[in-house]
Amino acid sequence: MLGIISNMFIKNEPAMKAGKYLVVADVHIGLTKDLWKSGISLPSQVKRLAERLNRLKKLTRSESLIIVGDLKHKIV
Repeated sequence: MLGIISNMFIKNEPAMKAGKYLVVADVHIGLTKDLWKSGISLPSQVKRLAERLNRLKKLTRSESLIIVGDLKHKIV
């Protein structure tokens, strides 16, 4: 179960609450597309990522999202 500790880092997630913002890292957007182009077929993770971000937003009652670090893959 997710829980927030006193310094507003979210337990078991690369995320934190900072004021009205949900700050997340290491989302690796575009990874499955890059793997597919290399011949490795994996199910899309877009829906799972969106559900995770929405769950974290509700948990933290955040108004806005900031993505930091490790986007890592092309999104276009």
